[in-house]
Amino acid sequence: MTTKIMIGIWFCSGRYGFVSCVSQTCAMRRRPRHLVAALVFLCVTPPLFTACSDGGGKAPTSSSPSGKGGKTALPSHCPSNSPNPLAQWPSAQVTGDLDDDGHADVVESNEAPDGDSFDKRIVWGGPDGSRGVTKLPADDVPATGIGDFDGDGALDLLTLAMASFTESADGPQPATVLYGPLSRDGGVPRTTSTLDVGYKGWASVKYTVVGDFDGDGRDDVVTKAEYDEEDARFEEDMPDDVLDATFYRGTAKGLKPAGSVPGITGMAGSFPVAVGDFDSDGKQDILASNQVEVGNEGDDRAVAVYGSSKGPGRGEARAGGLGPLKVGLRDVTVCDINGDSFDDIAIGSREDGRISQALGGKDGLSAIDR
Repeated sequence: MTTKIMIGIWFCSGRYGFVSCVSQTCAMRRRPRHLVAALVFLCVTPPLFTACSDGGGKAPTSSSPSGKGGKTALPSHCPSNSPNPLAQWPSAQVTGDLDDDGHADVVESNEAPDGDSFDKRIVWGGPDGSRGVTKLPADDVPATGIGDFDGDGALDLLTLAMASFTESADGPQPATVLYGPLSRDGGVPRTTSTLDVGYKGWASVKYTVVGDFDGDGRDDVVTKAEYDEEDARFEEDMPDDVLDATFYRGTAKGLKPAGSVPGITGMAGSFPVAVGDFDSDGKQDILASNQVEVGNEGDDRAVAVYGSSKGPGRGEARAGGLGPLKVGLRDVTVCDINGDSFDDIAIGSREDGRISQALGGKDGLSAIDR
């Protein structure tokens, strides 16, 4: 697959605000909105469609990647805001108002030329765009999400150490919360807390999503580990409490492990992709990709894991499903497509550039054919 370099300028509003170039679409999370921040970014992306709100309610159109089928655009209800990472590799950007001045800031983690470290910095937002850059220490681990994990009203920054993937239990994989507001002088947090999300080396966490999955007003985290089919750890005496997908509940004292994630935990080839409130019940839901058997081969299918007061996937079973809808990390947008106050999803096809949609409603997501 060929790639192309794109330099873009978009305007985003709110506590969370970034433009997703790698995602080929714009993801959002509804939060109180403040002033408009301009974000300038450089990214590498496959030649798929892009469609983003320009912050003024108008979504620009974009040609089909194959040059066929005319124009594609998302409706005006799809502003580009999200607390989850723009990309996992080799560059990631998460955005939110980290210094509590009413303007979105960007945390960049870019792979260094040596391939063994990351160049990390915070680009501070302001009323007229970026207002300075703070370079973070080289030993700081990459940011993986932004949320208000302790419920104090200030956004916090979540970082995650890279998994070793050594196929052996060789130590923890720490996730650290830097509690906001952060200082512009060195990005110093108010305080920090750290926990091991890798079960002392028995799990190699690759995927994380942030959202208020239990509706208590504090943001939570779901992690998902990845294993090789011939991972040597399966041949050892793995402890019974090790989970490949874990729900971490946000509390006044930081993130606390709160058990499995039904619909993702223990599902081969499953990983979380995006977050939205698809049934508009005040508890955010997870769009995930699960691998299922189709004939004699495996295939990826989209699945919605709904939030509940007990955590994601622990509420009442939902009728229906998303059928053969496929979903990947880099071709999804979550937004209110039809303006009915329910989050919807749009998924871009890598084959022909067409967009499939699943609309939210009181019973959750339902796929529609486009």
